[in-house]
Amino acid sequence: ELRLRLLMMLYNTFNNPDFPVRYRVFKSVVDYAASAGLFDQVLPYLEHLDSWMVDWDPYMNVDDKRALFRDISTYMRQLNKRVDAFQHLKRYHQLFQGEPEKALAAKEVLNLAVELIKDAVQLPSVIQFDDILAFDTVKALEKTDRGGLVQLCKTFLSGTVNELREFQAKNPKLLEEHGINKEESLSKIRLLTLATLAHGRAEIALSEVAAALEEKEEGVERWVVRAISEGFIDGRIDQLNRKVLVKSAFQRTFGKEEWTFLDAKLTLWIDNLESVIKFIGEQKALKESTAAAATAN
Repeated sequence: ELRLRLLMMLYNTFNNPDFPVRYRVFKSVVDYAASAGLFDQVLPYLEHLDSWMVDWDPYMNVDDKRALFRDISTYMRQLNKRVDAFQHLKRYHQLFQGEPEKALAAKEVLNLAVELIKDAVQLPSVIQFDDILAFDTVKALEKTDRGGLVQLCKTFLSGTVNELREFQAKNPKLLEEHGINKEESLSKIRLLTLATLAHGRAEIALSEVAAALEEKEEGVERWVVRAISEGFIDGRIDQLNRKVLVKSAFQRTFGKEEWTFLDAKLTLWIDNLESVIKFIGEQKALKESTAAAATAN
């Protein structure tokens, strides 16, 4: 612990942003803390990582950045901070965008793409999948014998409960090999399916929800409550009329169709706003002309 403090003091001594070895010293601090089982003590410093990396940028190459995010992800995982590990791993993969196939096909890169997808599928807080599927590293993984994991990720992006069941039935070895729990996966896809069902609607019958989630109607309310509490939908249950009243819902995908819909909505709002402005202008002009006429009389 004393050694770690001395290393941090050394880093803080080099407080000039233009000092070229600041990144090297910090990386040594991080690596030593992890090897000594003290990584939790450097966690507060990671809050400054983005601003520090701006200072380090002239003295870092892309390999340095990849190594930093990869190792921090590994150390976070050792502390069982899987969400933080996942977020840093995403930044690692982001740095491979546009790289040649040879770089994307490296064993370590593909292994870490597997880790990324497993995190996305297993972590309850991860509900967005389109950004993961957009990574070149994940696209490269799809071309390998582990490409089934990418197909699983695509199911979570836009698939249904039934589609996930079919995938599980066809790929039992894949799920077992990577430690992916079937029931936890089904729970997640039910919540995502409910979000899709609710999108763009004001109300849904509980019987329709039950059919989509492949659940009995008397047991479906718990899924709606969970979807509301975890942010998949914003709404409430109308128990008297056996309906879900929806204010808004999480959107799983955002493609050309969604952009077209948004553009139409914005155009309508702009037209309405222009109409209001025009009406106000006309009323103001009318008021002024009326006042002028009254003064003249």
